[in-house]
Amino acid sequence: MRISPFQSEYTDDAFPNLHGAPLTHSVLDSLEGSIPLRAKVDGSSRELLIEAVRSFYFAKQFHLEWERFHDQIPEEVRPTMPVLRTDLVRVAVIAVWKVFDTSSRTRSVDRTCLALSSALAGQEGDDAAAARDLVRNVHRRTNADLEESLKYVRHLRNKWAGHASIDRDFDSWAGADSTVSLAVIEKALETIVNAHQDLYEVIAMNEALARALETPPATAEDDDCVVKMDFDWSAVVPLAELVRIAAKRSATRLVERLALEAS
Repeated sequence: MRISPFQSEYTDDAFPNLHGAPLTHSVLDSLEGSIPLRAKVDGSSRELLIEAVRSFYFAKQFHLEWERFHDQIPEEVRPTMPVLRTDLVRVAVIAVWKVFDTSSRTRSVDRTCLALSSALAGQEGDDAAAARDLVRNVHRRTNADLEESLKYVRHLRNKWAGHASIDRDFDSWAGADSTVSLAVIEKALETIVNAHQDLYEVIAMNEALARALETPPATAEDDDCVVKMDFDWSAVVPLAELVRIAAKRSATRLVERLALEAS
């Protein structure tokens, strides 16, 4: 007897009409050049805070709360929790590594350092030279070839979280063939948060960069009912602390709610 083919749960009319093709790399490269410096720097910070910090601390706290409430979780839910825990950590690894990514056209600290270096290249004087040195220092500190915690996150992303690699069957480096160290990932996150804060301090000490990254004032639409506002991402460390607290609180409430269902 022939086995029936596997089918999507969506009907055919739910499938969109996909026309044309994605933009080519050359077109995208030219478009990237039109992005203002402020958008590049803030984009990296936004990716760091909203994706990396939030994802990691939600996953970490979920893991801790699961250990604490394990026996109180309903039996019918309990078998799904290990899979959920693994998926949350996988997402966190990908989110943290994205901020270190050295690929072109990414919202990463690597591209931010290159953009700032380019903006400083034409400036003269001791202040400009000092700013360039500081940016180079941040770039070096966030190089996964030189920093062990970053190398570890890159390894996890490439060998486990982001690819179905067979390498872990043979490569046991740092125990990453069978375990995930939240402590090492958090060390990498600490590095990237402080690196972003240092970059904003470089910007503050350089007049030209500071002008380029000024937060535009709030503006009202013609009907005065809508006020356009922007966000100042320069307070990276305080914002990271707030996001950490919020993410941990959300994870705690989720697990507590599951435990409450059984009581």
